[in-house]
Amino acid sequence: FLEGKCLKCEDPHCLFCDPHNLNSCSVCESGKVLLNGKCEDHCGNGYFNKNGVCEPCQNNCMICF
Repeated sequence: FLEGKCLKCEDPHCLFCDPHNLNSCSVCESGKVLLNGKCEDHCGNGYFNKNGVCEPCQNNCMICF
């Protein structure tokens, strides 16, 4: 919502995004995870899923839980 207008996020899986940058998601729909402002299926190497948000592993680990 910006200047009285609803704006659609660029990512169709994004529920909430930055109104000044529609490519930067802050909340993804259920079943997706947020990774660097994008909604993805999985976090991938070097990250773990913490409540739907991909967090980096510590100590440069490739896989963490």
